[in-house]
Amino acid sequence: MWASTFSKGVRRSATVLWGVGVGLAATTGVLAVAHSRFGYGFLYAAIATALGAMAVATGRGNRRAEVVTLVLLGSQLFGAAGAAWELAYGADDTAKARHLHDLGINYRLALAGNLAFSTLASAVFVWAMVRLVRTRRHRGP
Repeated sequence: MWASTFSKGVRRSATVLWGVGVGLAATTGVLAVAHSRFGYGFLYAAIATALGAMAVATGRGNRRAEVVTLVLLGSQLFGAAGAAWELAYGADDTAKARHLHDLGINYRLALAGNLAFSTLASAVFVWAMVRLVRTRRHRGP
């Protein structure tokens, strides 16, 4: 497989990001249940569980989990751009904004958090890619 094992630093950083995702999903799930949105609570619990499984697998150096992690970290480049655009030009009356508001979450604050998270994830992606390219160059074709 072209992807070598993540360095310890990249693996730890990615695992921490997965952990933050677990915390965000679990917190949102609790808020959903507190606001009698049990279906959303179940959905956020499932997301938190899946993210937790990815954190464990990535932390253990599972190559498949690392590949999925790399792809999802790379996708955060688009997430950061989208969150920045939405902060600058987005409307506060979208379905997502209403959903978060119904859960007691400030939409603009959530967007700012999303931008910060996506920017950090993008930085970890770039770091991982630089490490992978360097490792591959040192090993040869």
